[in-house]
Amino acid sequence: MTFYRISDNSFGTGGKSYPWAYGYGPLESGMPFLHPLVLEMKQKAWELSSRPEGIELSNKGIKWPDVLGCGGGPPREFYSKRVIEGLERIGAPPYRVTHMPIGQIVEGKQGKQISQMPRPEYYVIETSPGIEVAWHKMGVPTDEANNAIMKPRPKPWPPKKWKVLETSWNGQDLFTWKNFKTTDRTDLLCTEKVKELAEEEGWTNIAFQPLETI
Repeated sequence: MTFYRISDNSFGTGGKSYPWAYGYGPLESGMPFLHPLVLEMKQKAWELSSRPEGIELSNKGIKWPDVLGCGGGPPREFYSKRVIEGLERIGAPPYRVTHMPIGQIVEGKQGKQISQMPRPEYYVIETSPGIEVAWHKMGVPTDEANNAIMKPRPKPWPPKKWKVLETSWNGQDLFTWKNFKTTDRTDLLCTEKVKELAEEEGWTNIAFQPLETI
């Protein structure tokens, strides 16, 4: 079995074609995808520099992607409705989805095509813990619960190669880490089934990083 970590491909082949999100403003409906401590930090930042509700992105790019990268995460990505529909169709539904409207497009000399195109619907995807990181095989110290000790932060970080324990996998096709306390449910992992779906449907601006199986 091969497992993957999902990400946007903004720094790969999609870099020149698609816009990039700088961050986002607070949602009136709430942001359940954020850990309380992360939410508290973001709320303090929003008090100092207010932002409109929803995604703030550059006008760089000539078309909307299925996976929109975000530099002000978590989350690191926002996903189109057809990604969610595809996951549901193959029996890999997210644990929870949160609608994330587009709040502001920062204008400039390039990319006005994006501003003039119909704005798609984007969402935050959360999923359930489904596999353990093999920290001991990566040289990362752990606590009694087998969670990584992040203070001091291991070097190099992030790891050049993520390693996982196949025997700890819960059998789902969409999941996240079981024993990584500092991550969140928006850090998506998957099986080949999801990767094949993305290729068949032509999901844009998506990348799959293979995980080493132990």
